[in-house]
This record gives sequence, C-alpha cells and structure tokens, in this order.
Amino acid sequence: CALPIFKSLETTVAHLNTRLMNQHPAAKIILYKERKNLISHQLSKEILSQLDTKQQVLNALKQRLALGIAQIIAKLNTSFVHCQSQLMKQHPAPKIELFSERLQSLTKQLIQQMHNGVNKREQLLQQNAALLDAFSPLNLLAKGYSFIEKDRQVISSVKQVANGDNITINLKDGKLISQIKTIEGKP
Repeated sequence: CALPIFKSLETTVAHLNTRLMNQHPAAKIILYKERKNLISHQLSKEILSQLDTKQQVLNALKQRLALGIAQIIAKLNTSFVHCQSQLMKQHPAPKIELFSERLQSLTKQLIQQMHNGVNKREQLLQQNAALLDAFSPLNLLAKGYSFIEKDRQVISSVKQVANGDNITINLKDGKLISQIKTIEGKP
C-alpha cells in the first residue's frame, strides 16, 4: 500500500538529482535542500497517515478482541454456574442430612415401639402374676385350705387311701402327719 507512493517519491528525487547536477552547485544545494525538506515533509505526512490508519485498525482489532474475550468469559461463567449447580445437585451433604433426619425419626419410632412393647409385657406380666397369685397353693393355704399327700403323691379322692395309711397334711405354716382311722364317702 505504501510502496507505490515511495516509488513515486523516489522517482521524483532521482529526477531532481539529475536536474541539480545540470545546474550550478550552490543553487543545486539550495534546491536540493528545499526538495529534501519537501520530500521529508511528504514522507512524514504519509507515514503519520499510515500510522493513523494502522492505529485505527489496531483499535478495531482490540475492540473485537475485547468483545470476543468478554463473550468467552460470559460463556465460561454460564458453564461454571451450570457445573456448580449440577455439582450441588449431586453433592452428598443434602442426602446425608436427609438420611440423618430419617435415621433420627426411625430411631425415635423404634424406641417408642420398644417402650410400648415393654409396657404391654409389663401389663401382661402383672395380669399373669395376679392370676398365679389367685390360684397359688400358698395363697390357698393362707386362706385356711390344705392339701394332703401320701408317699409324696397328692390325694384328691378317698379311693387313693386305705385305713392305716400314713398321710401328710400340708398347711400354711407346716405339716401334719396322720394315720387314716376311718374313711367316709364313696369308696
């Protein structure tokens, strides 16, 4: 782009040099200096113009680069937020918290059920103890009843004994040993 202008200027300088050689040396020097100054001024002006054009192109490229970088950063930020969101969805902390709460709830339920089971068994035990107490031979003995044994066998009928047999009468506070003298009732 700058080469044709420089070629034109070089041609002009060469032409001027030829003309100067044909003139008086002092006039040639003055003319040469003026031409040199003019060419130098034109070159400076052309270089500054090209620099200005290049600066504008450079500024446009910088703007495009900044815009491209901003777009890339925006995409990366969006991608980062998405990845962070996905990571938070898969993070074990919420699941651990949920399972911990569920474990506490189930533990409380289990403890409550155990207490309920123990209470039911205690009530059943008390009922059974009351029944056993009601039918306990010791309680019957305490009420004045007794039971009779012959050779360590409980006697419940007159058919199990005969006159002259030795029997043991068990009372609440001891035993009586007796001998059968008479049997009454159905033999």
